[in-house]
Amino acid sequence: MAAMVPFPPQRYHYFLVLDFEATCDKPQIHPQEIIEFPILKLNGRTMEIESTFHMYVQPVVHPQLTPFCTELTGIIQAMVDGQPRLQQVLERVDEWMAKEGLLDPNVKSIFVTCGDWDLKVM
Repeated sequence: MAAMVPFPPQRYHYFLVLDFEATCDKPQIHPQEIIEFPILKLNGRTMEIESTFHMYVQPVVHPQLTPFCTELTGIIQAMVDGQPRLQQVLERVDEWMAKEGLLDPNVKSIFVTCGDWDLKVM
């Protein structure tokens, strides 16, 4: 087994790994709405997960998930029915970030996604 190479020092205290799931269909529906809002708080020094935030979101424009969406995301209608809407979830994200010390101006954190869809499109 190869020896572990030490992870180089990082510029950020925390990496906030984000991967939204959204309403979808073929052909694509508009607008797409976030239906799952997960964040992993990864320590930039140890590379260990320190905390998680996770909520399902009730879509408003397209409240019924399509069979395509369920197959693609694994999210079923019962998971989003009765859940908070996006504005309420964003308020809870803010509360979580405050509780985790991520809003402290001395704490450097950055959101990390796979591609630009999560933060540019959604």
